[in-house]
Amino acid sequence: MHILGVNTTHAGIFGETAAYYGTVEQQGRLTLHLHLLLWIASALSPQEIRDKLMSQESEFQKALIDYLETTHRGEFLTGDLAQVRVRVPNAPRKFGSGIHEIIENNDDMLYVPGYKDPTQTLPEIPPPLCKSESIECTNNHCPECVQSIQWWGKYEETVDDILLRSNMHTCKPMYNDDTVIKSTDTASQSAVKRSAYRGCQNREGECVKRFPRDIVSESAVDPDDGHLDIKKLEPMMNTITPELTYAIRANTDVTSLLSGTAIKAVVSYVSDYITKQSLKTHQIFALLADIMEK
Repeated sequence: MHILGVNTTHAGIFGETAAYYGTVEQQGRLTLHLHLLLWIASALSPQEIRDKLMSQESEFQKALIDYLETTHRGEFLTGDLAQVRVRVPNAPRKFGSGIHEIIENNDDMLYVPGYKDPTQTLPEIPPPLCKSESIECTNNHCPECVQSIQWWGKYEETVDDILLRSNMHTCKPMYNDDTVIKSTDTASQSAVKRSAYRGCQNREGECVKRFPRDIVSESAVDPDDGHLDIKKLEPMMNTITPELTYAIRANTDVTSLLSGTAIKAVVSYVSDYITKQSLKTHQIFALLADIMEK
């Protein structure tokens, strides 16, 4: 609630919250996954936004793009994928690779003794603010400012670490040895396969999750129809909010709904999860048995 600014004295990271609704889904691997709709107070309707964009109001366009680029993005904070992959430390296999196990041990990745996977740790609170009364502190040796700069640097590195581990999509065929049930499989093996991630590529090899996404080098408004393309530099990453990634420390997907069609689609999608049946008891015990055997 602190992030959304609900029941607090400050606004949330997306603005003043008018309403929200979310539901937590238990995935097949027994991890929790949140689906949430957020309404911003005093926000314009999609049609009102389109009308303003079509009217060529430069100040409104700039303000809207600045807001959207601040609240969600589709790239890393400290560089591109290749740069982040080399810079992010790789935890030894015996310590695990996080609940997502997205990346494997790689000789090209940096090894740092004592490094901890951020998906298995809690966020570090920021240091106290500078006590200077001026807008910008001029003391180069101000301890609060030094700590703040160091914290923000570590914050960006941590966010990129989490994104690399949990938000980089990897296409995988739907029909593979992990999901196809064979006549020789035991009941436990069959249950695990039924609840396993089935991949995203159909029989034609197309990704049903719509990856890779289009790269947009710079945010822009189409003057003909008012369509807004937000900057996005990583084709295999969904859009995220860095502050949410840092706090939740897992895969997140943040999307601004700027059309009636998108709103209806997402409301339907979230509603489907609200009414989704939970795992059957025998599937839960089969998964637990499989986990204990590892």
